[in-house]
Amino acid sequence: MKSLHLLLALIICAALLTAGCTSAVNGSQDKPFWAKETTAPPATPDPTMDSEYVSEVTPYPVATRPVPPTQTPVVTPAAVAYLEVLNEKVALDYGHPASAWAINVVQAPLIVEFSVQPKMVKRTVVYESSYGSHKEEKKTVTSISDKSRLEVTVRDEGGNIAAQDGFAGLYSVDRSKKIFVMSPGEYQVDIRGADVIVDIVVKVGQTGQTPEQV
Repeated sequence: MKSLHLLLALIICAALLTAGCTSAVNGSQDKPFWAKETTAPPATPDPTMDSEYVSEVTPYPVATRPVPPTQTPVVTPAAVAYLEVLNEKVALDYGHPASAWAINVVQAPLIVEFSVQPKMVKRTVVYESSYGSHKEEKKTVTSISDKSRLEVTVRDEGGNIAAQDGFAGLYSVDRSKKIFVMSPGEYQVDIRGADVIVDIVVKVGQTGQTPEQV
């Protein structure tokens, strides 16, 4: 009985081997259970270079650096130089309250520059302290004298006022100012005031200049 069972097992194994070999020979997709599954490597694409658009060239040397663009230098126009015809320092007080000059302006503009040194006075101020017993305190302060004044007037040949400015009173307390007259002609520059020292400079245009260059 055992011999019969062994014979049947051998027949079954032979049948399985025969079936696997037959499938491999016939190119069947079915593989025997002991065959190992393998994957074919992907195909490598062929290199492409369209000669109509691309051509090989020699690479640039490693040391090559980009050349910076050339910049056009910015040219600053030269400052316009005017002819200085007057430069004076004048002290004005109640004994000498005014000075005046006639200016012949052949080439405009006429420029009058003036700087003021007002008289400074010291005052003692009494005030109530905001601390403790609120007793009276005193301190000394320095300020511009209430009497310091200056007026600069430019008149044309007929005596009409062409330009006017000054310090304190009707004017601001800016200590440096300029007056411009944009036409040639005969002018008179008057300064009048009190308790001030005035540095006054008068300039006129030179040949070839125009009033628009101020």
